[in-house]
Amino acid sequence: MSFRIRTFIYSMLIVIGTVGIVFAITQTMVNKQFLQLESQDIRQGAQRAQEAINKELDTLNQITENWALRNDTYRFIRDFDPRSANSTPPDAELESLDMD
Repeated sequence: MSFRIRTFIYSMLIVIGTVGIVFAITQTMVNKQFLQLESQDIRQGAQRAQEAINKELDTLNQITENWALRNDTYRFIRDFDPRSANSTPPDAELESLDMD
């Protein structure tokens, strides 16, 4: 084998080895960073979903509270029980609707 061919083969082996090492290092670093970003994105998405659920629960709570007060009022009018006249304060309905 001539000197020129051996030099070319050794040079190619060095280039391929260097490219392989650089590729392995960058893949490891990039994969680690992508995993961190993906994990952060999942946490933020879960937090947003939890906040949306909590908001819906608060809204549902206000609606059911208002509905319960209306049911009490309907029952009072229907049955006309004087004892229940003071059982539910009228301000409670306004407070449940967040009105001033």
